[in-house]
Amino acid sequence: MVKIEKTEDALPLGRALIDGDLHITEITFRISAVEESIKVLTKKFPDLLVGAGTVLTVEQTKKQFLPVINLLFPQVLTQK
Repeated sequence: MVKIEKTEDALPLGRALIDGDLHITEITFRISAVEESIKVLTKKFPDLLVGAGTVLTVEQTKKQFLPVINLLFPQVLTQK
Protein backbone atom coordinates (compact mmCIF):
# COMPACT_ATOMS: atom_id res chain seq x y z
CA MET A 1 0.00 0.00 0.00
CA VAL A 2 1.30 3.42 -0.96
CA LYS A 3 0.30 6.86 0.27
CA ILE A 4 1.10 9.57 -2.28
CA GLU A 5 0.84 13.13 -1.01
CA LYS A 6 1.27 14.85 -4.40
CA THR A 7 0.33 13.75 -7.90
CA GLU A 8 3.84 14.58 -9.15
CA ASP A 9 5.16 11.79 -6.91
CA ALA A 10 3.23 9.16 -8.89
CA LEU A 11 5.61 9.01 -11.86
CA PRO A 12 8.80 8.42 -9.81
CA LEU A 13 6.91 5.90 -7.69
CA GLY A 14 5.76 3.96 -10.75
CA ARG A 15 9.27 3.95 -12.19
CA ALA A 16 10.74 2.73 -8.89
CA LEU A 17 8.17 -0.06 -8.64
CA ILE A 18 8.80 -1.27 -12.20
CA ASP A 19 12.59 -0.94 -11.83
CA GLY A 20 12.34 -2.95 -8.60
CA ASP A 21 10.35 -5.64 -10.44
CA LEU A 22 7.22 -4.89 -8.41
CA HIS A 23 4.26 -4.80 -10.76
CA ILE A 24 1.41 -4.20 -8.34
CA THR A 25 0.51 -1.38 -5.95
CA GLU A 26 -2.39 -0.10 -3.93
CA ILE A 27 -2.90 3.66 -3.68
CA THR A 28 -4.80 4.59 -0.54
CA PHE A 29 -8.03 6.55 -0.93
CA ARG A 30 -7.19 8.54 2.21
CA ILE A 31 -5.26 11.12 0.17
CA SER A 32 -6.43 13.97 -2.01
CA ALA A 33 -4.10 13.03 -4.87
CA VAL A 34 -5.54 9.53 -5.34
CA GLU A 35 -7.52 10.08 -8.54
CA GLU A 36 -4.82 11.84 -10.55
CA SER A 37 -2.09 9.56 -9.17
CA ILE A 38 -3.96 6.46 -10.32
CA LYS A 39 -4.56 8.01 -13.75
CA VAL A 40 -0.85 8.83 -14.12
CA LEU A 41 0.27 5.36 -13.03
CA THR A 42 -2.13 3.46 -15.28
CA LYS A 43 -1.35 5.63 -18.31
CA LYS A 44 2.44 5.70 -18.00
CA PHE A 45 2.91 2.14 -16.71
CA PRO A 46 0.43 -0.21 -18.44
CA ASP A 47 2.20 -3.27 -16.98
CA LEU A 48 1.63 -2.03 -13.43
CA LEU A 49 -1.48 -3.37 -11.66
CA VAL A 50 -2.91 -0.41 -9.76
CA GLY A 51 -5.50 -0.72 -7.04
CA ALA A 52 -7.44 1.80 -4.99
CA GLY A 53 -7.41 1.02 -1.30
CA THR A 54 -9.23 2.10 1.82
CA VAL A 55 -12.41 2.72 -0.17
CA LEU A 56 -14.95 3.74 2.45
CA THR A 57 -18.09 4.82 0.63
CA VAL A 58 -20.28 3.73 -2.27
CA GLU A 59 -19.70 7.19 -3.79
CA GLN A 60 -15.97 6.49 -3.94
CA THR A 61 -16.62 3.32 -5.94
CA LYS A 62 -18.48 5.37 -8.53
CA LYS A 63 -15.60 7.74 -9.29
CA GLN A 64 -14.86 8.21 -12.98
CA PHE A 65 -11.26 7.02 -12.70
CA LEU A 66 -12.23 3.58 -11.38
CA PRO A 67 -12.49 1.94 -14.83
CA VAL A 68 -8.71 2.36 -15.24
CA ILE A 69 -7.79 0.53 -12.03
CA ASN A 70 -7.25 -3.19 -11.76
CA LEU A 71 -8.14 -3.75 -8.11
CA LEU A 72 -10.44 -2.24 -5.51
CA PHE A 73 -9.84 -2.71 -1.78
CA PRO A 74 -12.89 -1.64 0.21
CA GLN A 75 -12.56 -1.15 3.94
CA VAL A 76 -16.08 -2.49 4.43
CA LEU A 77 -18.98 -2.50 1.98
CA THR A 78 -22.51 -3.38 2.96
CA GLN A 79 -25.45 -4.07 0.70
CA LYS A 80 -27.97 -1.23 0.31
